[in-house]
Amino acid sequence: MATSTRELAKLGLLISNLNQITRSIEFEPAVRLPHTGCLGSESIGAFSYIGPGSEIKNAGIGRFCSIARNVAIGPPEHPIDWVSSHPVQYDGLRWFSDFESWERFLSDETPWKGNSKKTVVGNDVWIGRNVIVRQGVTVGNGAIIGANSFVNADVPPYAIVAGNPASLIRYRFDETIIERLQDAEWWNWKPPVGEKYKYADVRNFLDDFFKKKTNGRLSRFTPDRYRVTRVAGDLSIKMLSTESP
Repeated sequence: MATSTRELAKLGLLISNLNQITRSIEFEPAVRLPHTGCLGSESIGAFSYIGPGSEIKNAGIGRFCSIARNVAIGPPEHPIDWVSSHPVQYDGLRWFSDFESWERFLSDETPWKGNSKKTVVGNDVWIGRNVIVRQGVTVGNGAIIGANSFVNADVPPYAIVAGNPASLIRYRFDETIIERLQDAEWWNWKPPVGEKYKYADVRNFLDDFFKKKTNGRLSRFTPDRYRVTRVAGDLSIKMLSTESP
């Protein structure tokens, strides 16, 4: 059982308190989620971080993602064609469960299915402050979302989008470079021991990357993976396979 944030930090999950995890989270070390609410079943890849005041729900987030403060990824939604928009109709909120009058209003109907969609954020994605990414949206690898944006549609790989609703500003690179980056999936490969990637020139990086890969000099990046699950108020930890999330 996970009894402290220090124990989780030793595994590579850096959180501020155990109550941040309401259901489960799968992660590759190391990830940083200070004061981030994890409201469903989430997964997050190695070296991704999310700023304080953010929340994620039923989301899959790739490796090397930079997510700023006050970002909501797949936040809960409410029905607009039912009698009320309040969760009293379909969800037993535990905050009110001790009040008899709350129990009187609860419904026996089938729970609303509107919050079952999964939101997917690819690898190497940068999301600015105060962004909302709606449930069910897929954000492609290498994309950038400008601050204060509302994203209600899929974002292509390596696109820069911004606005409310978010719209395409431009692509980070030309089509050929994007195709090569997608094919490279550099976040899944480690450079040879004693050598460093040089990232500033994307064309030179890709030429060098594929040369090393062809020569068998790169090794797959397969970090440990863990699942932390809340069961009856406690957190249990399980080590998973080392496949990519």
